[in-house]
Amino acid sequence: MSVSKAEHDELCCVYAALLLFDDKVEITAEKLNKVITASGNTVEAYYPEFFGKYLSSVDLNTFLNNVGSAAPSAATPAAAAEAPKGK
Repeated sequence: MSVSKAEHDELCCVYAALLLFDDKVEITAEKLNKVITASGNTVEAYYPEFFGKYLSSVDLNTFLNNVGSAAPSAATPAAAAEAPKGK
């Protein structure tokens, strides 16, 4: 499976941000660039800037702890309606 250049750049920034977050280091464009460069990757210059600005405005710890904890979606009743009827 191959990814586009844009997907590659986004993934590099996400992984770099997670690495910095895990090490309890402030996530900035400069630090994202350092991690990305150290990993042997390159990304378009605007990606680290964008991710750095965005991630400085959100509580990443809360975000990561709430992934997958949302209430079931509205699709659940629809799936039940499609279930085969018993005899």
